[in-house]
Amino acid sequence: MGHSCFLIERKDVKVITDPCDEHNPYRAPSFPADVVTVSHEHSDHNAVDRVPGSPEVVRGPGEHTAHGVKFTGIATFH
Repeated sequence: MGHSCFLIERKDVKVITDPCDEHNPYRAPSFPADVVTVSHEHSDHNAVDRVPGSPEVVRGPGEHTAHGVKFTGIATFH
């Protein structure tokens, strides 16, 4: 979708990863999703407000489950 943003679809769940803010030249179009993942807290990866609706937000290290999908956040240095 642009920069580090991807739309991952399963028949019953849509996940958007790392939505970027409107200042990024690679910004993705705005699509609704059930879940949004944020890899880290930079504006080119955490613009959750650009995703319409009320998606469940997954961020940070650890095990997470959202809309029946399991996510594993791994702490790294950036």
